[in-house]
Amino acid sequence: ISEMNEVTLPPSPNWYLSTTFACTRDGTVAWGARANLIVGKRSSNDHKSLNFTTIPNIHTEKINSLAFCPNYGQPGRNLLVTCGNDPCIKVWDIDKYVMTCSKSFMESDQKVIGVDWSKSDSDMICAISTQGSLLTWQFSFNTCQIYQLGKFTTTCLSCSLHNPNLIAIGTKSGLIHIVTSLGKTIHKLRGHDHEIVSLSWCPTYLNIFKDDLSKDYLLASGAKDRVIYIWKPATDGRYEVKISLPSSPQDNTQHRTKLNTSLFTVLRWVQPNILVVNSAFGELLYLKLNSIKSKLKPDWKVIHGHHSRAIFSISNYIEPQTGDEMKTSDDENWRTEKNETVPKDMEIWTTGQERQVICTVPGEEDDTWNINYSIPTLSGYVYCISPCPLDTSRIAFGVGDGMLRIWNLSEPHETTFDVITAWQDIKDRVTAIAWHPDKENLLAYGTSEGRVGVYDIFNIAKRPVVFKMHHRKTIYRLEWGPSPATLNSPNDKNSTTYSLYCCGDGELTCFNYDKPQQEPELLIKKNCTEISWKPDYSCAAVGYDDGSISFFNKKFESCGKTIFMLKKPVECLAWHPDSTVTDLNFSHFRDYLAVSTTTSIITVIDTSSMTEMLNKQEVNQDTSQNLYKVIANLSGHSDRIYSLAWSPHISGYLVSGSADQTAQVWKIETQEILATYTGHFGGVQSVMWSPMDHNFIFSGSADWSLRIWKYSDQKVVLPSAESVTNKNKLKKLSKKSIAAEETNGKVELNHSKGIPTDKSNENTTGVILKAKEKDKKRGKKVVPYLPNYRKKINDKETMLKSCLELAKQVKGFETSQTIFGSKDVISNILEEERDTHWNQGQLMMAVEMSLWDNKLKEMITKAMETQSLTDFMVSLAPNLSMKFWREVCEAYANQLIQEDNPVKAASYLLSLHKIHAAIQLLMHAKFYKEAYVLAKCKLDTDDDIFQEIHKEWLAAVSRSGSFEEAALCLIANGEFSEAARMLARRQDASTLVTAARLANMDKNQELSDSIIEELLNLQLSKFDYEGCKKILEEFSNLEYRLIQVEAHQEVKKKIE
Repeated sequence: ISEMNEVTLPPSPNWYLSTTFACTRDGTVAWGARANLIVGKRSSNDHKSLNFTTIPNIHTEKINSLAFCPNYGQPGRNLLVTCGNDPCIKVWDIDKYVMTCSKSFMESDQKVIGVDWSKSDSDMICAISTQGSLLTWQFSFNTCQIYQLGKFTTTCLSCSLHNPNLIAIGTKSGLIHIVTSLGKTIHKLRGHDHEIVSLSWCPTYLNIFKDDLSKDYLLASGAKDRVIYIWKPATDGRYEVKISLPSSPQDNTQHRTKLNTSLFTVLRWVQPNILVVNSAFGELLYLKLNSIKSKLKPDWKVIHGHHSRAIFSISNYIEPQTGDEMKTSDDENWRTEKNETVPKDMEIWTTGQERQVICTVPGEEDDTWNINYSIPTLSGYVYCISPCPLDTSRIAFGVGDGMLRIWNLSEPHETTFDVITAWQDIKDRVTAIAWHPDKENLLAYGTSEGRVGVYDIFNIAKRPVVFKMHHRKTIYRLEWGPSPATLNSPNDKNSTTYSLYCCGDGELTCFNYDKPQQEPELLIKKNCTEISWKPDYSCAAVGYDDGSISFFNKKFESCGKTIFMLKKPVECLAWHPDSTVTDLNFSHFRDYLAVSTTTSIITVIDTSSMTEMLNKQEVNQDTSQNLYKVIANLSGHSDRIYSLAWSPHISGYLVSGSADQTAQVWKIETQEILATYTGHFGGVQSVMWSPMDHNFIFSGSADWSLRIWKYSDQKVVLPSAESVTNKNKLKKLSKKSIAAEETNGKVELNHSKGIPTDKSNENTTGVILKAKEKDKKRGKKVVPYLPNYRKKINDKETMLKSCLELAKQVKGFETSQTIFGSKDVISNILEEERDTHWNQGQLMMAVEMSLWDNKLKEMITKAMETQSLTDFMVSLAPNLSMKFWREVCEAYANQLIQEDNPVKAASYLLSLHKIHAAIQLLMHAKFYKEAYVLAKCKLDTDDDIFQEIHKEWLAAVSRSGSFEEAALCLIANGEFSEAARMLARRQDASTLVTAARLANMDKNQELSDSIIEELLNLQLSKFDYEGCKKILEEFSNLEYRLIQVEAHQEVKKKIE
């Protein structure tokens, strides 16, 4: 059996991205897991196992691509560049886990899909956005240029290993763009018809397919098809070789079928003559390129077939080779067969859809490969973890990625892990698991959608037994326990079978494993949150959402006294083992029950008295007797506690996992904290002591990781409530604040928690201010409908008195003066509340409440008397009667007149068909045009009111000096001469000409001539001789005055 060691199962790499994984010469690896950056470094002790560090939320949504600095390992050059679904490109210091600098595209809606750190120019970083914008960043000078390449959707980017002026960009349409670092397109390579997913340059710039050693800088491309093209992008842009992937599996050791997922061809040119590719069957293949000349069909060979599903990325460290390195002597030419072997120290990393990260190295013999690392990764919260009670080297844990995992700890678990996964008929997050007490192969699971099933882990390919669907929401707890039906049967007194107890939807149900399609037995109908059977199955504790805990015997009959001490919903119940490794007999703590609620306190209860009573088989005990006592109240966390686990090795040792992102180890006898684990940066959802070593503890977290750690190496840390509050704020703001950082801003990582903190508060402050503005908008005060009654019930004494009054009413003694009283009492309460609202100006609320007890008419009448009517009140009046509505409309019209709103008042008069009254109101308010239009729409043209409107309108506009408007009124009445006289009062040429024309139209020659005479004198005074002549041309009756105009003009000339 293997010894235990500290290890981490990290979060899973992102799917369907070929450049989200990278590795270095010294074995350091990094990948993107959603928006988190995972960095794995070789252990300083054995230089073999990987220690993982997580930098959370460095980009929006997810990380799309990353690349190490080509000079990684040199002083100050342990750097990594990343990009994600935001416009930022960020460089990280992998030694300090801080962001050193960043650049950004100008448009905030840009998403960066690919980034690469050029190996031919270690100061150049290239990034491409999905919209076709290329960013080149000169890292040493901290300057960048952005080039718009065109309108196309990009998918990946790769910089040439030898020429800094060659950048390959893949697109969704299958086209490959070869561009320079200045954004100039050299070639557009068309071979694929589907989306490009992978690009890889030849490690040498020489054309390995030709004997003339031409510098073609070969490029291999893979797409969502089964064809690989090898291009000559530096010369003519044509492809050199077209290679088809095998149509059948190459691994003959096991049966393989074609994967259902869409084709995703990833490739890696690891040596000048060796190309590594994935197949459509989940295999990792390699091809010796110098052999495809002589063979019609490529000779594919298998590296491994350990990925059961699609492979998404292939990575290894590539050292660019120069031409001098390639020009060896003829007998040692790198093209010959004897030099086709792969370097023994070369590592090839792959990630797959089954969430496995695998590293392979060449074996001792040719064409053989060994698995160096096989790391299972997780893609969700680790909700539950449990050891097998019969085979203690086997544990199971449920994860939020819809998979159930079983881990064999008896095998070494430093670089490879014996973990099998079950996913059939799960479909959602695995939130609860339970091992069968007698059958080590049966493992029950529950999901977040209410599904409950049982897997046979010895035949994991077989579909599980799924029980009939009963629950509709999350299953919080599963427990195997004695079957009530069997124990109550008189025929089976000596045998004990087990049923599956399930807690979810506030219900406690019991499933029969032998009859999965039978409706489960409903034991508790509501408010149940947790169940835990004692290890000897003599007693079960059940927790409720009101904080109470009740106890049941083997037959699931209530026993003992219910505990009402806790006031918050019960989160977790954990019984101490009957005995531990350190106990010679039964443990002194065997009857201890640890309880956690939604608070930060753990309560430990001693139930010895009750268990003694159960052993004596006393059922009808005195429930007034207190059968428990509180041993300890443990306060060390600052947030709710998700999980508890007792040590199976040392009595009285307890571990707890909390939402404050820590796990605490307790010694119950002294109520002291022995150790605090702070390696998670998410809430600790599940904890478990190692079944094989007392010093190791398992903890699963919301940070998508499962960690094994030594509690003896941990220090005691007491997190304060203030730090947790600030930490939660940072978690919410980190995504926005990091994305908004300036180029020279730095983000530091708190190593104990893994939370990035911004040194400069400028960006974070801006986000907080925006959040406050939103809160201000949301924070509009809501006025209660029953303020007086609310004030009364807020008084404790008054409330207690009301409780007694209501109790007396229910018993029939007297009437309660509360809203639970009679209709008369409620009516009095409402009357009082309405008066309060009325006096405070809350008329709308008073009217709304009057609808409740049919007092609407009284309320509207009161408003009419006090001239407090509103549109809402008028709209409610027809509910009473049309006669009352007309009265209200007329009263409201009069109120509006008093409020100087005549137009709205006229509208209400019109609704009452009082047209003349509405017109008179508008005229009185000097709205003559509106009154005239209303009269034209509603009345006959011969109505006398038109004359009245004209008369008053004319008088008003004449007094105000609006002669043109007055002329319009006169013309409308046919009084052209009067209109001409009105206009003639203006002393300007255009108005006088119009007046003269009106007089002519009325055949009033005398008036027309007098107006023209006046106009000519006006023009002569201005020396406008041309204007005078034009007037005399139109009005020929005064043509004799032309002599006067010309004489006037000549005299003026002589004088000048």
